[in-house]
Amino acid sequence: MKKVLAVLLAAVMMFSLAACGGGKEAKETKAQETKAKETAAAKEDGGAKKYKAGLVAKNQTDQFTAWQANELVAACEGEFSDRFDVEVIDGAGDNAKLISGMETFISKGVDVIFVQPNDIESLIPTIKQAYEQGIIVITLSEKVDDGNSTSILSSERDMGRLLGEKAAEVLPENANVVLIEGQAGLTAVVERTAGIEEALAKRDDINILVVQNANWERDKAMNYMDDWLTAYDKIDGVLSHDDVMLLGAVKAIENAKRLEEFSFLGGIDGLPEGCEAVKSGLTTCSVAQNAPEQAKAALNMAIQTLEGGTQEDVVVDTELITAENVDKWLEIHKNSGNLE
Repeated sequence: MKKVLAVLLAAVMMFSLAACGGGKEAKETKAQETKAKETAAAKEDGGAKKYKAGLVAKNQTDQFTAWQANELVAACEGEFSDRFDVEVIDGAGDNAKLISGMETFISKGVDVIFVQPNDIESLIPTIKQAYEQGIIVITLSEKVDDGNSTSILSSERDMGRLLGEKAAEVLPENANVVLIEGQAGLTAVVERTAGIEEALAKRDDINILVVQNANWERDKAMNYMDDWLTAYDKIDGVLSHDDVMLLGAVKAIENAKRLEEFSFLGGIDGLPEGCEAVKSGLTTCSVAQNAPEQAKAALNMAIQTLEGGTQEDVVVDTELITAENVDKWLEIHKNSGNLE
């Protein structure tokens, strides 16, 4: 009798668990179906639906993420003004604020949340909550493996590869270089370094003296460069994960009056000051992330998904910025309001 009761109890528990899981799936599907019906109804009324969007910005004091966020807002207020109303919450580089910002937009019942992740794993539960409410999530510049959201980004590995290839092209024989990385643990950082190392490995005479995280900070990069200038008699090049850290390192080199010793100084992101440094000849190159095109891609993907299409990752092309094409990128920054 006890054995029969145990079997019955186990069966009831399994059924309950399955019902709970199915209930969650059904709730998510129901919410998404409701959104789709609202969109269809708007079309039948003779007009495209205008969607409510929430943007959780990573950090509006960071040059690239601020540029990217501002481009998305500008697109919502310009080219896509008939399709989106957007509200912005600045996460200020704080994971808790990013999560709180997403929760605020979930409670407001927006149609789509755009978010610039900081710590990827911490966002997964909140992204799942959004989808349970029928709200789609699109991440910018970082991929989150939550099973639902998609990303708009440029290939981090390709950006690293372009930087490494240019370094390999111009560095002298038996060159020594230093590599300055961004925030430890980010996929972007891992991929940029992998691309750089792959490209440099095509020459067997380039020696990477040190690889150091400087957390995207100018002052940290400057201080590390000060140390390396003391520790090493010969450094031929600096490869940096962004223009901000590169220019911090260059400042240290200038202060030491050793700029003429360097054959290669290159960064990533194509920021305004990075482009100006290339234009003046202070640095060799940068690698562009096209924030205006990323913003448009994000909004187009939101429309596609909200109107019943497939939600997909989008990779936006990147480009090496040198003296030959830097004017194009300076003009892009002027049009974006980043430069006068």
